[in-house]
Amino acid sequence: PGLWRCEAATLPTTPLCCPVICLFLSSREDECFLYGVFNGYDGSRVSQFVTQRLTAELLLGQLTLSRNDADVRKVLLQAFDVVERSFFESIDDSLAEKANLHSQLPEGIPHSQLPQQYQKLLEKLHKIEQEIAGGTTAIVALILNNKLYIANIGTLSSTPLNGCCGGPQLSEDRCKMLE
Repeated sequence: PGLWRCEAATLPTTPLCCPVICLFLSSREDECFLYGVFNGYDGSRVSQFVTQRLTAELLLGQLTLSRNDADVRKVLLQAFDVVERSFFESIDDSLAEKANLHSQLPEGIPHSQLPQQYQKLLEKLHKIEQEIAGGTTAIVALILNNKLYIANIGTLSSTPLNGCCGGPQLSEDRCKMLE
């Protein structure tokens, strides 16, 4: 692809709101514009991962002006799938370690009632659980060939604004796409 202009911002975190990463990428050469909002929970680590990986998946040659609607939809779906798999691969060792630690604990006894000999094990387990905790919702708007494509995962939704608030919702919860 041609020269890309990238702007990304992380909105401030408040007690009621987790980090939100906004993304804008454009290429005049390809007439391709990508916008995204990634709303993380339990921190911004997953949002940052998804922002970087999804951008790479979508913009490193997969989208061209010659793509038809079905191809664009397929590329969007595949990008979300690849990024999800990549994330789980990135925490695979931690997930295995968590399962191993759980297997060393006695079954049927609440953690708070375990004898002192299990405290170090519980501390390790808690540390790993904190490392792998979190997630993100994402909504991406792609303009290609003067057509708007919306893809989302999670509970973020989109509504077009025509001068003021209102309009039909363009996206649904989960992983659906509408043109």
